Amino acid sequence: MDVFRIELNHTYNRGPLDYFQNKVRCAHVRLENHYGRWQQSWISVVAYLALVASVSIYDIILTILYAPYLKYAEQNPIGRWMMDLDRLANGATPDLTLFLTMKSLGTIVVLSAMYGLILWRSRLGHPVALGVSCFQFWLAAYLTFGTSTN
Repeated sequence: MDVFRIELNHTYNRGPLDYFQNKVRCAHVRLENHYGRWQQSWISVVAYLALVASVSIYDIILTILYAPYLKYAEQNPIGRWMMDLDRLANGATPDLTLFLTMKSLGTIVVLSAMYGLILWRSRLGHPVALGVSCFQFWLAAYLTFGTSTN
């Protein structure tokens, strides 16, 4: 009964400073809850960006390793077109400078767009980044275990 009376007295007999202190305490609790969500959000953002970047680097490494066969094995028509700009004789290793530059620029644009979208609209950015990350994971599996149909 004493505890109940103390709470009633504290609730109804507030001065201006008590009201301000209570508001600060509530804001502090809300800030802690928001910080927990913010921390989870940024862990997932780092995971999205790291997955997309690592699969892109893996793709570039495979491109360099299999450069002599790439002209015949590349399944992306735009990539084949960029390699055909080189006009090499059959069997020659294509110059991959333009091809790898465009791949790297594309990755930078995608990473920047994902990061910007998450900063701008988190509710929209996270599902988009998750979708791109899932596609990149599928691409890594395809690059590792898939076979060429050409």
